[in-house]
Amino acid sequence: YYAALDYTKVRVQSKKSTDPKGPSVRIIEHEDVRRMLLYQKSGMEAIRALIYQSYLYRDLEVDAATAEEREYYGDMFMINNPLCKAYSSDMARILTGEAIQCHGGYGFMEEYAGAQLYRDCVIHGIWEGTNFIQAQDYTGRKFTMNGGEPFKKWVAEIDDFVSGKKTDEFAAEFAMMADAMTSFKNIVDMNAAWTAGDKQMKQLFATRTMHSGARVYCGKLLLDQALLAAAKLAELGDDHFDANFYKGKIASAKFYVMNHVTDVFGFEKAMKAGDKSSIDIAEASFM
Repeated sequence: YYAALDYTKVRVQSKKSTDPKGPSVRIIEHEDVRRMLLYQKSGMEAIRALIYQSYLYRDLEVDAATAEEREYYGDMFMINNPLCKAYSSDMARILTGEAIQCHGGYGFMEEYAGAQLYRDCVIHGIWEGTNFIQAQDYTGRKFTMNGGEPFKKWVAEIDDFVSGKKTDEFAAEFAMMADAMTSFKNIVDMNAAWTAGDKQMKQLFATRTMHSGARVYCGKLLLDQALLAAAKLAELGDDHFDANFYKGKIASAKFYVMNHVTDVFGFEKAMKAGDKSSIDIAEASFM
């Protein structure tokens, strides 16, 4: 991401859409490049937040005062674990691909960071047993462990945040999160039905179910950061040297909720449609 950001600040190519007769500008001034950059920034910060939150659960599992608390934090860590492994590594590959795209044709040249990083990060989705195994773990054991009670508490953490923390400044983002949670719960219910019936469908949509859970969870984490950033920005003012940092956190949260989390709606619709073409296709037709 940072290599792509640096490159887009110096590469001059094409005119601005709002000034077609003007001079060529740095590509960071073009709308789609800015989208790619914020897609990377928000995705990267979401992954980081997911991993740090999970490590916090791990610490609290050891250090919490009561046995009940230690059990709760241990359960939350266990549910997050496959998301840390699979969602993070899937997104690392996708985000690095966007960084290469920001470089244009130069992105494939070995003297630029993106090409090497892309090749290197692909291994992360393989060496944990492949990410499909993590998706199976999430939709299987994590949904149902201890009678499903820990997973209900995991979902409740997101619900409680969405219903209890919404503010006027982030009203649209909290509304989107509420809608996404409705879709995610529908996805969970479909998985439960498939567990008792059509196991092929459960396998077919395991990865997308895992991505749905990761997106709503990370949406909560980034919105939580945005609330803190907005409060600090109001306290410090626009002239403070940290102002741009906090503005960036707010932008990341808004973009993530409105562009990453919204994938959940598409996943839900695909699952309801129940397309089995990849199962039904004859092996000989993969040609």
